[in-house]
Amino acid sequence: MGLLTISVILYTIFSSSGAFRVPGVLQNETKSLEPSKGFSAGFLENLPTANCPNGWHRHNSRCFHFEGHAKPWVDAQNHCIHLKGTLASIHSFEEYQFVQKVTGSHFRRAWIGAFDSVKEGTWLWIDGTPFDFAMWNPGEPNNHGKEDCVEINHGAEKGWNDLKCTALLPSICAKRLV
Repeated sequence: MGLLTISVILYTIFSSSGAFRVPGVLQNETKSLEPSKGFSAGFLENLPTANCPNGWHRHNSRCFHFEGHAKPWVDAQNHCIHLKGTLASIHSFEEYQFVQKVTGSHFRRAWIGAFDSVKEGTWLWIDGTPFDFAMWNPGEPNNHGKEDCVEINHGAEKGWNDLKCTALLPSICAKRLV
C-alpha cells in the first residue's frame, strides 16, 4: 500500500470523525489571480514569528514553514508530519499572499496540501479543513496525465497547478498554534 493511499485513508478516518473540524473557516471564495506586489528582497526576515518554532512564520492562528528540499508530495507530507504539521491548506487570498512570501522573494514553486486522488475533480485538503478557496491558473486544474496534487507559484500567474504527485518540489508545511 502506497504512502499516498495511507495518507488518504487516514484523512478519511479523521475527517469523518470530526477531528479536523475548524470553526470559522471562510465560506466558498475563489478570487481571480492578481500578482502579489510590494515584496522586497529581505521581506522573509520580517514575517511574524511570535509563538512559532524557529524557522516558522505566523499568520493568524497557524505557523507556516518553507521546506526547500525538493520531494514528491507524499514525502513532503510525511516531512510535515515529522514537524508536527501537514502540508499547508490555504483559505483566503490574504493567506495565499502570506504563503507566497514564505516561499521567498522569487515565489518558488512548492507543494501545498491539496489533492484529488480520492475522486477526480473533488479537491481536498490533507489537514481535513474545507476546500473553500482556490487560486487556479487559467486552464487549471486540467489533470494532464493523472495530476492529483497541487503546487503554488506556477507559471507567470504564480497561481495553482495540478501536477503529478511524484514530481520533486519544495513544500510549505503548516500547523496550528497550541
